[in-house]
Amino acid sequence: MIDFEDVRVRLGGHTILDGIDLHVDRGGWTCLIGPNGAGKTTLLRSAIGGIPFTGRIRIGGVKINRLDPSRIAYVSQRPAVPEGMSIGEYVRLGRFPFGSPRTDQHGDQVVSGLLEELNLDSIERQSISSLSGGEFQRCVIARALAQEAPVLLLDEPTSALDLHRQIAVLDVIDRRRGEGLTVLSTMHDITLAGMYADKFVVMTHGRIVAEGAPHDIANGADLLHAFGGGIDVLRNLDGLPVVFPRRETPNP
Repeated sequence: MIDFEDVRVRLGGHTILDGIDLHVDRGGWTCLIGPNGAGKTTLLRSAIGGIPFTGRIRIGGVKINRLDPSRIAYVSQRPAVPEGMSIGEYVRLGRFPFGSPRTDQHGDQVVSGLLEELNLDSIERQSISSLSGGEFQRCVIARALAQEAPVLLLDEPTSALDLHRQIAVLDVIDRRRGEGLTVLSTMHDITLAGMYADKFVVMTHGRIVAEGAPHDIANGADLLHAFGGGIDVLRNLDGLPVVFPRRETPNP
């Protein structure tokens, strides 16, 4: 579905992406993991044409410079907070992301369903600028899903959410995979990512150093190397990896 071929990015004389080759399966959930500065966000931005790159990126076999941009929904880490707009109005913008919003019955049903699924329906008329960080993050995700694009790119989609909301929001996204949605995300919470992604891609210094099933990657040396050691991996009762940082015991 998504193919990166020898993708390279240089900014300010620095190499940010250094020859990325990656295939993302249709209907799959691929998660980019790695330390800060590994190039994860840059890879997502390159997929929407938001940053100059060399190499080739295709979605459904179509080069991104020829692709209808409405075919990709993107959730950034720090989206702008609009003024003078209600939650419902903001989410409805997802129906026509590159044109003027207009009313249609199907679109209204999609938006209403998302507001309910993401527990935003009771505050639909509230100003978007009055929300907490977690509430706004749910609105941004609702807007992206309202687009009904076949590809969803998520940059740290749960960073502002409490534990309960993390699961609730990711469940909403995961259900769309049954309808053919392809997801490419970044997440620092490797344990949470392993509950949803079917493929991990480990990045460091602008390169991919490992990719595969989450349970294989979590137990591999490449993950430890990418983070410079300092992490431990256990398994929960379902056999899924639980990854957490190791605190060195301070000298007395």
